[in-house]
Amino acid sequence: MLAREVGLVRLTTAKESPEVAEDGLTGLADKLNHLFATVPAPTRSGLYSNDSAAAALAERGVSVSGVHLSHLRSGRRDNPSARLLAALAELFGVPIGYFFDPTMEDRINSELDALSAIKDTRAKTLMLRAQGVSPQSMEHLEAILERIRQIEGLDDHEQAER
Repeated sequence: MLAREVGLVRLTTAKESPEVAEDGLTGLADKLNHLFATVPAPTRSGLYSNDSAAAALAERGVSVSGVHLSHLRSGRRDNPSARLLAALAELFGVPIGYFFDPTMEDRINSELDALSAIKDTRAKTLMLRAQGVSPQSMEHLEAILERIRQIEGLDDHEQAER
């Protein structure tokens, strides 16, 4: 196990850190693909493509090609520079820890999924219609919705235990 301390920073090898594979970041492709699939681009074009993300990163002073982003998303490459990783985090509005901390990743993914649901017109209509109902009626609505989600198998095990 190779480790050394430099000033106040402790450098570790990949074998000491479970989130870093020997050649790169574990699960980077999945994390990037989730961000590309859920975080909208600020334009009306919807989601980022590899090329539109590369162009947005270039505007931030980080030069990268759409092909390189494609390689990161497919897993052909999994060791981006710290500068590129920080720029990707900024582009998608997530902390850089998203790529390293599974707890943070899960929390942010839940938030992103909730934001995606708001884009669903029918879900938005239901939320708007719930405005103004009494607290007791809101509890009934929550119970009904929870039961429907259980019937349809939409809640994962952790949520079902709440």
